Amino acid sequence: MRITETLSLAALAATTLLGVVGAHGNPTTGELAARDIRESRARRSLAQCSEKLRARDRLHKRSSKRNALVERHLLKKRQVGGGSRGGQGQNQGQGGQQPGGGQQGGNNGGNQGNAPGAPSSVVGGAPIATSTALGGAPVVTSTADEAPTTLTSAVEVPTTAAVATSSAADAVGTSPASLFPEVQCVLTPELTVGPYYVSGELIREDIREDQYGIELLLDVQFVDVNTCEVLTDAYVDFWHCNTTGTYSGVSADNTLGLTFLRGIQPTDEDGITQIITNFPGWYSGRAVHIHVAAHINGTAEANSTYTGGSTSHIGQIFFPEEILEVMDTQDVYNTNSVVRLTNAEDTWFPEGNTTEYNAVAAVEYLGDVVTDGLLAYITIGVDTTIDYTEELLSGGGAGGAGGAPGGNGTFAGNGTFEGNGTAPPSGAIPSEAVPTATLV
Repeated sequence: MRITETLSLAALAATTLLGVVGAHGNPTTGELAARDIRESRARRSLAQCSEKLRARDRLHKRSSKRNALVERHLLKKRQVGGGSRGGQGQNQGQGGQQPGGGQQGGNNGGNQGNAPGAPSSVVGGAPIATSTALGGAPVVTSTADEAPTTLTSAVEVPTTAAVATSSAADAVGTSPASLFPEVQCVLTPELTVGPYYVSGELIREDIREDQYGIELLLDVQFVDVNTCEVLTDAYVDFWHCNTTGTYSGVSADNTLGLTFLRGIQPTDEDGITQIITNFPGWYSGRAVHIHVAAHINGTAEANSTYTGGSTSHIGQIFFPEEILEVMDTQDVYNTNSVVRLTNAEDTWFPEGNTTEYNAVAAVEYLGDVVTDGLLAYITIGVDTTIDYTEELLSGGGAGGAGGAPGGNGTFAGNGTFEGNGTAPPSGAIPSEAVPTATLV
């Protein structure tokens, strides 16, 4: 059976430093000047990488790794039963005002058909293409500058500068996981680390713990822009807030010592790292995002933590607005009293998503409806000659092994912190103010 794939690549650009600061403030004139210099260098550096990034064997490997992640996850879900995790009264309400969400989550666990239908168009205006894979749910991608190029498996990779989409209309009967083509290959810039970083988190694939939310499989590939080769043996920190805007390990949220929605994963021989998490919520002053930091030349310890080395990338991953609008209506996301900022309204998003850079992940449904889960993927360019370790630690804090509190770096950790998400609401939501347990 032939599967026709609509593939095209976004305009490629390298990583750049865009105001890596301790809190989510506005970039200064000096930071903007530094950004412009690095952008110019980045464009020159990546020009030589375009052919390798478009190589069909590389795209095939990337797609295969995503397929394996989805198949493994769906098999596990079939074995244990149920869909998105139901809460157990353990989700923090915001400001002590919101319900915990446990009952809603518990009632929703395993729900496969009550969510609104999938969005009908591609981000940023007119649709490019729509996938009929996965029960008719469309692929959601970011804005394209040019029309996509349609390919079959027998022809060359396109060279048009557009965001890719997929089509598998004639793939009836094929395993859903096999229908994920390469949607986009884009490189994101450096973005602020933010005030909620905590070092010493656990190396693990599933970072959800007991948090409720729509399941999200996140697949990220890292490319060294100096060599045009994939970045292997890097260890990548991921951290984000829960459905109602609460971070673990933060004093202001009364979650010190908790580790939910934080974790580290290594990149493999293809530069790919993957995590299982929940789709993030939002908090005051920010659009929905996931923080990432890539570390190299360190050591994976016996207690499942990572030490030493340097930090070669600090960034944030954003999501298509159409997906965010759907998430607004889902339990427990719809209990969030904070008005969600759109990507365009976010202070940092315009720096991460420009004509030269793209920080928006491609997103696909894992089933007919959003409650079946989501797959998101993106490629990130890394300049391994730059060390952001100082910026990373000053933005958040150095905790002990296994997720001890960040901040002044003096909290001892023993690798045994396994947060259960049961801490009561602190009466405050995350904001642009730096929490008391972090350094500016």
